[in-house]
Amino acid sequence: LFRDPAFWDAGWVREHLTPRLMRRLAASGTRAELVACATLLSLAPGPADRAALMAGFEEAMRGRSLPGLPEELGRALESSGLLTPVLRARRGDAEALRDMIRQAGDAAASAEQRIAAIRLLGEVRPADAAEVLLGVVRSEAAVAVRTAACAALSGYDGEGLGTALAAALPGFPVAVRDAAVNLLASRAAWSRALVAAVSTGRLPRGAVPVEVRARMGRHGDPTIEAWLARQPAVAPAGSSVWRPRIEAVRKVITATPGDPYRGEPLFMDRCGGCHTLFFKGGKIGPDLTSYQRDDLGTMLISIIDPNAEIREGYENHLVTTKDGRTLGGFLADQDARVIVLRGYEGTDLTLARSEVASLDPAGRSLMPEGLLEEYSDQEIRDLFAYLRQSQPIVR
Repeated sequence: LFRDPAFWDAGWVREHLTPRLMRRLAASGTRAELVACATLLSLAPGPADRAALMAGFEEAMRGRSLPGLPEELGRALESSGLLTPVLRARRGDAEALRDMIRQAGDAAASAEQRIAAIRLLGEVRPADAAEVLLGVVRSEAAVAVRTAACAALSGYDGEGLGTALAAALPGFPVAVRDAAVNLLASRAAWSRALVAAVSTGRLPRGAVPVEVRARMGRHGDPTIEAWLARQPAVAPAGSSVWRPRIEAVRKVITATPGDPYRGEPLFMDRCGGCHTLFFKGGKIGPDLTSYQRDDLGTMLISIIDPNAEIREGYENHLVTTKDGRTLGGFLADQDARVIVLRGYEGTDLTLARSEVASLDPAGRSLMPEGLLEEYSDQEIRDLFAYLRQSQPIVR
């Protein structure tokens, strides 16, 4: 079939079939199917067909290095003329890796270019990229660039990284702070630096969500455990413990009207990283546009007690890696060779299954408790005024 030129003439083949087939074959990782990738590249009749195949191949290579490819596939990739800088870096090309490091730290590059380079560095983990990634987190770059750098640093070790990051936490925007807290909780030494930041008052206690504290407890570190023992007990989902807070917030909201125009930036800052509303926001949690936002009771339970009901597909998972990290998120993607965790701060982390020691459901929502605790009463009214709008606001 693939040797028939007429087969390749159909537009849907190039747009849908061959990229997906290439991705499936490449993701399997077996020698026979990787050689089949080389065969497909050799049979593709034109540059557009080879480009479509290469797009599928590059997608399959997320989180993987490429030094052990069959010789046939290596030759086919080289001869395609479409071996991208990212794929060259995955193959261990020193010059391509240096280019990726430069691009990650280049303030003049676009956010999309920097994020692509940062994700590659987080997966390939060249030793000389760690300081560059730390510099990106502490820079004035776009929030998405800085949170991507936090996720990329997860694969690096060294107590100094955690100490430097914890020292910079108080000056971070909320979304970057959330990503950095998530990162610091992944290693015992870094978690101790996070504990110190909270204990000295440089960081509010509410900045470390319950889900993150649970992961910190898996390190088995006496200093961390002593700190955790002093934290408020976690109320069970659906518990009556939450009722007074729900009623208090209800009274705040219904006392006087809020301003949806002031509420929109509050939503984008605290909720928009995960949820979409009126075509704005992230796609980590459910789209809120069609949600029952006119039902204040339902909304308050979902926000204040997010574990009362967890939507299917949004369950939190805990991962322990063989190098001692504890990570959390929901399974955004997986195949026979990698898993992709997506945390509530919106960053994806790709892990090879070979580095995973355990993967367990956490039994809790990825959405953290206490989202409203840092807001004033007026800010709460403004946020809910925006959330309860039936139409997008027009400025």
